Amino acid sequence: MTSFLGTPVMVREQVFGNLYLTDKQGAAQFDADDEAVLRTLAAAAGVAIDNARLYEDARRRQRWLAASNELTRSLLSGTDPAAVLESFTSTVREMAGADLVTLAIPVGDGSELVIEAASGTYAE
Repeated sequence: MTSFLGTPVMVREQVFGNLYLTDKQGAAQFDADDEAVLRTLAAAAGVAIDNARLYEDARRRQRWLAASNELTRSLLSGTDPAAVLESFTSTVREMAGADLVTLAIPVGDGSELVIEAASGTYAE
């Protein structure tokens, strides 16, 4: 490596990663203009990463709200509660990206739980 230029990619005042340039073509070293361009690129990358995170958070909240609404609607519609809970655990498993989701409720004095519904690997 004969020349090197680097700058951090910042996302909400935290370092997300770094951008590096090495071995400048046509010159021995990087100059102030190269540094300004790299910093601008890093700032744009940080904004893009933050926007992507915000968008995904908003989509996730929207999916959870829709699942919650569907659960409420299903329970109030008179659908068999066991079927509603099975559907709900399946939805939660998909949204969470989990291998297994169980829905357990306390019984008696609350020291024991009973699994009412499960979805995923080894759910049986």
